[in-house]
Amino acid sequence: MKIDFQKITHSRNLLWQLPLLVVVLSPIWWGAAADFLTIEAIKHGQGPGGHPQSSFTMQQVKISQAENGKEEIRLDAPRLYSKSGQDVLVFEEPVTRLVGNSEKPVTIKGGSAVYETNKQIITLLDDVELNSPDTQVNTSALRYMVKYKKVKSAASVEVNTNGMRIIGTSFFYDLVSGDFRVGKRVVCNLW
Repeated sequence: MKIDFQKITHSRNLLWQLPLLVVVLSPIWWGAAADFLTIEAIKHGQGPGGHPQSSFTMQQVKISQAENGKEEIRLDAPRLYSKSGQDVLVFEEPVTRLVGNSEKPVTIKGGSAVYETNKQIITLLDDVELNSPDTQVNTSALRYMVKYKKVKSAASVEVNTNGMRIIGTSFFYDLVSGDFRVGKRVVCNLW
């Protein structure tokens, strides 16, 4: 029986060269392997069952903020979940009550709301309706800057107040002073 040491040496060299080759070439195949091994729902930002991935979910949520013992904002929603870690909170069918320095509270309703905690901005979407004792505003989207107590929208807006119907393409409302502004291509109807 003749032993071929060249073949054994060649096989032994392959044993340590193959893993080294796999590691050296990993930048080429690592992304494809990760995509292949990722579950489809997770690739599209969804968790098990097709629900959005979230850090947490809460039902029947009531959140309020007060300053000097006086409630300034109250947000009620049947469901809340977080996105992007916990920097973004998403409210479903929210009802927001804003007081500001005025004794005339403002109520805002929408299909959903996104609260960016680090920027302190609440963005309401989907058939947004703002109501105060003498004014009603309808728009598709608006933002409330919590820190500045101001509401603004860059979407088409309809304002009904004091016997006037005002239509425009932007809106600004200051809760502290009570001033509001409708801008760009404004149409005003009196009745």
